[in-house]
Amino acid sequence: MNEKQPLLSICIPTYNRAEYLEKALNSIINSEGFSDDVEVVISDNFSTDNTEEICNDFIKRFSNIKYYKQPKPTYIADQNFIDVLSLATGKYIKLHNDTTFIKDKMLLKIIETIKQNISSQYPIFFYQNCYNTKNIICNGNSLDDILNRVSYFVTWISNFGCWKKDFDNLKQKDMYISMGLMQVDWTFRIVLNYKKFNIFFFDFYDLAKIHKKNGGNIFQIFAYNYFTILKKYMNKNLLKKETFELEKKRILFRCLIPNYFNIIYPFSYQPLPLI
Repeated sequence: MNEKQPLLSICIPTYNRAEYLEKALNSIINSEGFSDDVEVVISDNFSTDNTEEICNDFIKRFSNIKYYKQPKPTYIADQNFIDVLSLATGKYIKLHNDTTFIKDKMLLKIIETIKQNISSQYPIFFYQNCYNTKNIICNGNSLDDILNRVSYFVTWISNFGCWKKDFDNLKQKDMYISMGLMQVDWTFRIVLNYKKFNIFFFDFYDLAKIHKKNGGNIFQIFAYNYFTILKKYMNKNLLKKETFELEKKRILFRCLIPNYFNIIYPFSYQPLPLI
């Protein structure tokens, strides 16, 4: 007999963050809504800490938690994003940071929203509240609409999710793997395919304070890599030049300048979160 297909796959790429990962997993299993409808998929990029031990404890207790360990570290860490999403079997698959903890009742909120939208199969995204958004639903039909609504928060991996069929149908998933922003390109291509989307903004998560991040230089990522992708879409007339120029200003004043001052004055200036 075939197993019932999960409604939601929470996909967690991880590497040497055992302490945070354990808290993230506990936040999921203790959330209202955690059931056989939810699959948790962990792809471990060959961690050298006790990640495997912790994950083995969870998979012994929960049949809907799956753990995979790479036989060796992938050359580019973001390959693990593709791997973990490809391993998922849910109808809706969602990336999830190993340093992100689901708040009470928010897993249930996500599941109920998926159920309400499963018949339409239009793209839906779950975004952590940002800027002036607070528990709202917005919709649109273009890249200008999504970028003007979410700006660089489109880069955060926990904001990315899609119907499994849409991810499976994406060609050249690794097109921007070296830039660390594949999820931006995936989001744009899925939106363009349907020319319609809904974003559900809620206070979904608590974020761990990371003293040492695995990611790259934020100025390289946001001042160059991010706009390289945007420029590609602008040059194809899929993104308006006005939106592109406005995004430059948003990145400068909301992202780069605040984080520059945080580097210079780490105890006196609080930047906007690079989630």
